[in-house]
Amino acid sequence: MKRLCYMPELQLDLISEFWKGQMLVNLSHGVYDILRQELVPVRGKFKFDYVINIRYRPRFKLDDAPNFKHYIETSVGYDQLECLLRVLGYCISSLTKGRKAFVFYGIGRTGKSTILNVLEAAIGSNLVSHEPFHTMSGERAKAHYEGKRCNISRETSTRPNRNEESFKSLVSCEFTTGSEKYEKQRDFVATLSFVFAGNSDVEFTFMDDAILDRLVYLIFNKTIPEDEIDLDLEEKLLAEKDVIFSLALDSLKRLIMDKYDFKMSPIAQEHIKHRRYLIHSAESFLDEKCKLSENGRVSKVVLYAAYTVFCKANALKPESRNRFYDKVRNYDASITDGRVPDSTGNSVQGFCGISFISGECQATDDESDE
Repeated sequence: MKRLCYMPELQLDLISEFWKGQMLVNLSHGVYDILRQELVPVRGKFKFDYVINIRYRPRFKLDDAPNFKHYIETSVGYDQLECLLRVLGYCISSLTKGRKAFVFYGIGRTGKSTILNVLEAAIGSNLVSHEPFHTMSGERAKAHYEGKRCNISRETSTRPNRNEESFKSLVSCEFTTGSEKYEKQRDFVATLSFVFAGNSDVEFTFMDDAILDRLVYLIFNKTIPEDEIDLDLEEKLLAEKDVIFSLALDSLKRLIMDKYDFKMSPIAQEHIKHRRYLIHSAESFLDEKCKLSENGRVSKVVLYAAYTVFCKANALKPESRNRFYDKVRNYDASITDGRVPDSTGNSVQGFCGISFISGECQATDDESDE
């Protein structure tokens, strides 16, 4: 042990070895080359601190795994097969340029936990952490990521993640700090993948486009009837894991060639689109109810009151007053703060360069506190 501590020639830089071997996956019987899509004899040239518990076989087809094929038919559908394979392959690889977190979202009894149990079995439980989504950005949680290859959370809470910037940093595999209670902070690069599953969607205190750009959804919307539930499905899928992950490994070259497009299905893309609409309620209101006008003048109080009416009518959650005002300012460079006349002729705080579209119902100053 002393010789290891004081003789650099005996030491191994696992971080450097990780980056050198990103295009390789160390399997139980050989090393898989992602770009060549075959096993290669390089064990002596590269050092790995993990072993993925599968045996790769070329030219496998989905029909070679009948239980997995049935799982696809009854849980996610064929339109999500390619996305699922790319996600599974990415999670067992050392690739980091995807910069995505994966959300297995949908109703209960759809097989979310089942496929994640198979994924964890392939990676090895000692290389998997299980931090829940709402605490994933905490110092203590981050301390558990060091040396792990994947974080799998099987039940998403309705509680929001309150540290959006840390989430973005972790998913992007940037430097972070973590520490257990009463321990010194450690700096490291989190190179693991993040998978969150649940009946509830992931929520953030302040959702934005940058967060949505980092999410890949797999939608589980096919409920399995009680009398058709296969209690032995997990064991059957584990028996087919060599086929499943051979297909997943071969999907990685396509993923790289597609510039890390995980090929979300239309239903998943629509879900992202809807979530994007929800966080742009202010912009939607300005698009639909207002217009840019050189001589336009509108009271801030009246504008915000009209915005809240719009949100209520469209089942949207309104932004806070100050956040809404910031979005108005950023909507167009021609919009400026200024004094404007209210409905009684008094000079009040407002915006210049914008007005309501003619004929739109306008809230009055008296509605400002509703």
